[in-house]
Amino acid sequence: EHDTPHFIITPNPVRPRLKNRHSRRVVPIHSRLIKMGLLDFVAQRQKEASDRLFPMAEQTFYRDGTTGLKTARSLSSSLILRQFNRTHLQHANATDDHGSIKCFRNTFEQEAAAKVRSDEIRQRLTGRKIVSTARIYTDNIPYDPDQRAALLARLKQEIETIAYESVKLDHLTI
Repeated sequence: EHDTPHFIITPNPVRPRLKNRHSRRVVPIHSRLIKMGLLDFVAQRQKEASDRLFPMAEQTFYRDGTTGLKTARSLSSSLILRQFNRTHLQHANATDDHGSIKCFRNTFEQEAAAKVRSDEIRQRLTGRKIVSTARIYTDNIPYDPDQRAALLARLKQEIETIAYESVKLDHLTI
């Protein structure tokens, strides 16, 4: 619905809660992910009428010892992180260097700190609390289409400054 392809991070049936209210946000999709085929992957998932973009993340269940009821656990970030570390990082030989998915976030935040001038934009991209009086007047996901488009344009311009020149990803496709 917008010129800028983006993720909308909100609670959903599979993951009904986010870490905090600042985690609810829009994040433009970096052009490198688009070149790698992410939008085609999303379109394929939509054709398959899948309600989940990454169904490979396993949803686990637990059984209440008293009632015997089996309940689905929400896909917490810790569950997804463990699954990613156990599967994808092994295939990428990242575990040889003691890598984990946390390295991706840390690297992104370091790159953003070096290249994105605005504290507010960095905080919006990473789901951190916006530390300013402006937070009172701003929403992480504007409902007005024009305000959302303007925010996405600002975020997109800044996220594109993060290029990871030293990271080789050309062999990966989605």
